[in-house]
Amino acid sequence: MESPADKTDGSSIKPVSSLLARFESMNQASPQPNSTIPRSPAPKPERLRNFKTTGDAAAAPVTPTKNSIPKEKPPVKPKPLHGTALSAQQKRPALDESVLLPPPVTVQPPQSPPQQSRQQPIRGDQSPFLDPSTAISHPFTSSKPSSAASSRPLTPTHGVPPPRSPRLAGSKPPSPPPPRRTGESRRDKEARALTPVTTGRSEKRASAYLPPAAFPQRQESLPGSISTKDPSPFTSPPSSNSGSDDESPPQLPTRPNRAANNAVARQSHGATSFPPPSVHHSLADNRRNHPNGIGDSRKALHKDPCADEPPPPLPVRRPTHEMPSKTVITRDMAPPPRPVRAPAQQSPPKRDPIPALHSQPLSTQQFLPPPTRNRSKTLESKNSDKGDFPTSVSPEPKGPAEESALPNIACINRKAPYLKESCLSIEAGYEPKQFDVCGDVVCATGSFTRGWNTLDGGKLFSLIHREGVKATAIIFKPNLDPDDEGDQIWIGMNSGDMMEVDVATGRILCTKPGAHGRYEIKKAYRYRNQIWTLDESGCLHIWGPDVDGTPNLNKNPTHTHRVPTGHTFSLVADGQLWHVASKAIRVFDPWSAAFQVLMKPLVTEGTADITAGTTMDAHPRKVFFGHVDGKVSIYSTSDYTCQKVIHIGGWKINTLAAVSADLWVGYSTGVVSIYDTNKSPWVTKKEWQAHKDGIHQLKADAAAPYRIERAQVVSVGNDGMVKLWDGFLQEDKLEASLESNETKFCQFDELSLMVMTWNAGASTPHSLRYSDGDSSFFQEFVQTSGSPDILVFGFQELVDLEDKTATAKRFLKSKKKDGSDTDNMSHHYRDWQEFLRTTLDDYAPQKPLYQVLSTECLVGLFTCIFVKSSLLGRIKMQDLQSKTVKRGMGGLHGNKGAIAVRFHIDDSSLCFVNCHLAAGQTATKSRHEDISNILKTGLFRKQLDESKRQNYYRGGGDGDLIVDHEICVINGDLNYRIDTMSYETVVRAVKQNQLSRLLDRDQLLVARRRTPDFRLRAFEELPLNFAPTYKYDVGTDCYDTSEKRRSPAWCDRLLYRGNGKIEQLDYGRHEVKVSDHRPVSGNFRLHVKKVDGGKREQVKMEAHKTLEAMRQSYLDEAK
Repeated sequence: MESPADKTDGSSIKPVSSLLARFESMNQASPQPNSTIPRSPAPKPERLRNFKTTGDAAAAPVTPTKNSIPKEKPPVKPKPLHGTALSAQQKRPALDESVLLPPPVTVQPPQSPPQQSRQQPIRGDQSPFLDPSTAISHPFTSSKPSSAASSRPLTPTHGVPPPRSPRLAGSKPPSPPPPRRTGESRRDKEARALTPVTTGRSEKRASAYLPPAAFPQRQESLPGSISTKDPSPFTSPPSSNSGSDDESPPQLPTRPNRAANNAVARQSHGATSFPPPSVHHSLADNRRNHPNGIGDSRKALHKDPCADEPPPPLPVRRPTHEMPSKTVITRDMAPPPRPVRAPAQQSPPKRDPIPALHSQPLSTQQFLPPPTRNRSKTLESKNSDKGDFPTSVSPEPKGPAEESALPNIACINRKAPYLKESCLSIEAGYEPKQFDVCGDVVCATGSFTRGWNTLDGGKLFSLIHREGVKATAIIFKPNLDPDDEGDQIWIGMNSGDMMEVDVATGRILCTKPGAHGRYEIKKAYRYRNQIWTLDESGCLHIWGPDVDGTPNLNKNPTHTHRVPTGHTFSLVADGQLWHVASKAIRVFDPWSAAFQVLMKPLVTEGTADITAGTTMDAHPRKVFFGHVDGKVSIYSTSDYTCQKVIHIGGWKINTLAAVSADLWVGYSTGVVSIYDTNKSPWVTKKEWQAHKDGIHQLKADAAAPYRIERAQVVSVGNDGMVKLWDGFLQEDKLEASLESNETKFCQFDELSLMVMTWNAGASTPHSLRYSDGDSSFFQEFVQTSGSPDILVFGFQELVDLEDKTATAKRFLKSKKKDGSDTDNMSHHYRDWQEFLRTTLDDYAPQKPLYQVLSTECLVGLFTCIFVKSSLLGRIKMQDLQSKTVKRGMGGLHGNKGAIAVRFHIDDSSLCFVNCHLAAGQTATKSRHEDISNILKTGLFRKQLDESKRQNYYRGGGDGDLIVDHEICVINGDLNYRIDTMSYETVVRAVKQNQLSRLLDRDQLLVARRRTPDFRLRAFEELPLNFAPTYKYDVGTDCYDTSEKRRSPAWCDRLLYRGNGKIEQLDYGRHEVKVSDHRPVSGNFRLHVKKVDGGKREQVKMEAHKTLEAMRQSYLDEAK
């Protein structure tokens, strides 16, 4: 059969319909070898005058048949093609399919928008209708039924086998054509050159929506292999006339202008027009939900004139299942078995731990469908919560999580948990950001990567990275043999490269350039015998074990996934990646078909951004997250709910680590706190200043128990120091054991104590003596006191602080360096001391007489302590000290501040603090800062003797802080007020004795309940059963009636701390009207001890044995 190229003369191209008729009639007449090809009278294009195809020389001319040259007819309405195709099939004889070859041109229907998987226009070898400069050879895939294709003559292609189709054939007819951009209503019959059509970006995106079942196996692109069950793209609806014998070529559907409305287009198409392309689902949703009903109005405007005839139905769109990530398996091994998850309506069952990976052969069924180019569903978008992608769990919203009580800080130990017989700290020489530890080796990275021995601090190796390159992730390589752990380390760079380094020699064993492209590697995790790496673009690589059971950096990662960008923190828990971006938590399971576990991200209400996290062996299936606002949220890995939120501190949490049930928290201030999570509420066990500045990272060494027989925690701070801590807290356990067994080596004696505090308002003994009703107050107070062993008087404002001239003189007046306390005191304080001494001598009910133990003053503050003369011999005078803390005007002056007096009775330490804090209704924060500064300032001499320190002080203290003492009492005008209540409301509640309403708004009590770093939470106070002591009109029982009308408040308080060695018996106020405050007093019972040194050593030896057994049990369990 002759090539169609011999029948062309390069004239203008005929309409596509005439070409179709020409191909359909080629087999109706036998080919004539000597026939000539009539030439078109039209001039030959310039570019084709000298062009000859390969068929011109080989093929003989063929005489055209009657149907080979279509007649010129006026344009007519397009006719249905079903009947034409079927009649031609019945008349034409069948040809041998073994000799059929693709024609040079195969007419395809117009392309449609990306509703379904569409086929590319099929072309043969270089067609004589194409410009040689633009002729492109395309693979051939026929979409016509085999019955029609087998009856048509095909032009040979000189023995060239038909190429395979690059795209898999779809199972449905193509979609209708998109509207044209021009205003033409019909196709012009002028000659036009065909141009190759390439697959658009939208087609690629549409193909990605198809699941694996939509891609059949590839077949040979021969007409005989095409199924006859598929409808022909040139067929018409069943209602069309199938018996037409009209030879005129049908006209293709017109493409209306974009600006023209759909009505014009439908009138030109008639019954054979395709339905308009479907809009994107997001636009459809918007139109459907639009309040003005845009969708309905458009239907009314573009109503089809042939509405009585039902249009052909739209093809059913396949349900799309967008995969939020892609999985690429590049090595001959399979992922671990995927756990079965419950449906989205139920909580999933508890999952067994994922076993370690082992090398297994792969199958092609393990590949997931190709990913889409759309935005990942893991990102927050308008459609992210519609559930149109597979997820395994969809938890019901349960509202804000339960907020638990604040941790108990009454028993804080402030001694740093240093390791014995080990290196305490290592100076890195630079500021390391990331590190990893494995037994006796710790490696830190940043601008340099260096390794040290944790036993002696010796440097093992040092690597200097090239300029502009920093190491941003570091992890020790897992090994099958635990003894070989810590031999190699993997390092990730900000350039996306990775390397493996031998720790012993510092030699680079292998490198992986571009392991993460050019993206910075943010994190490296170890999970069992795998290493996971995550970069800033959201690419997650899983480096599974090789044939030797360890990851191999020379090969590609075994799995690759995609997670959202914006990473701020992440961790691996129970084989799942918990990814955090700001406050949003997303969970990803690399071994599940639905990579993203949750439909929506988890967000904890009432918390700030997440900055840290960890898991705890003592609390399996739970994840602990630290927040910027000092809170810890606890999530379950079983049902992904937030179970609890605990406010543990007032500073930003930088890092978390866990040792058994102890949660280690590193703050931005450089402080490390340890919380016992087994107790409810949590108990703050330790708190110390670990680094001068903030802490970058805390890490509990999981390899230390079996490598070096100890538990250790390593921290890296902004000060460039690497420090090692005792994770077992052996010294703390020893001290707690001795304290619980004090009765075995101590003798206790009971003493009585009375403390009185009063803001005197510049009153003097003389004014009190001549005041009606108040002159006998102190006499009656002493007579009814019961003659306590210790009497403590604390006064505030003994001088008029509102007298600016007198106050300024006291600010500028310096103390004499020499002389007694009486010489250094002004006459105000001397008058009060003499008045109190005389009153005790004259009115004390029992003998012996009282002796002045200590007096101290500070610009209005005055403390005077009396003890019985019989007790004076048991007090060690060398340990008696009194100190002052100035808090006025930012700590420069003493109009506000505190006086602290400490002394020892037998082997017990006592400290009494007299305070006057910042005034003002809204100065709550200033008062918090005042008391915090007072309690954390080192005031007294440190005790260097270890045995004496353990006898006298508690909490690992050495005696320089107020809180180091066994018994501590705070009294004074603390100035805490009642919040959010008007003056009239408070006065009315006091008159009606509704004190509970006021106590709920008391600033001190509110801070104890809500502020975790409020230092007075470590102290106790009896219930307030008396009326507010401030502010009265002087000389009356009326609360403030001045212009300021200050609301009544409990400004004058007594608080104590003693861990069972002090007990308050009563708490009340006294009616003295010479001041705007009422005095407050309380009786206490004290228990002081006397230590037997020999017995103490015996108990200590027994405690050591018990602790050693506990430590060995812990190490065995950790191994």
